[in-house]
Amino acid sequence: MKSIFIIFSVFVVLQGCGEPVSQPKAMLAQTIKCPEGSYTEIERWGGIGENGWLRACKMKHGLFTAWHGEVKAVEGNYVNGLEEGVWRFWNRDGEKYKEITYKSGKEINVKDFQ
Repeated sequence: MKSIFIIFSVFVVLQGCGEPVSQPKAMLAQTIKCPEGSYTEIERWGGIGENGWLRACKMKHGLFTAWHGEVKAVEGNYVNGLEEGVWRFWNRDGEKYKEITYKSGKEINVKDFQ
């Protein structure tokens, strides 16, 4: 137990020794135009000897699935960043409770099962 505490303490001290890396103001001030249905994401990048920040347009496309632990919660498709087709929703017991049909990101039909 004592060795775990020592290792943890050393880790905390070393974490505090590094310089804080902040997002450059010039990058944040620059506008970036992303296509409809996409979003801007800022993330760190780098390796040995180089590091910095990356800002890019990201777009959801393809099958999307979310889970309640081991039980599926949501399943649907994105096409060019927009919901498309039938999206299905399940509760934590695995029972389907809703289906929503989308066309180009717009809800066109909702079916409740409860």
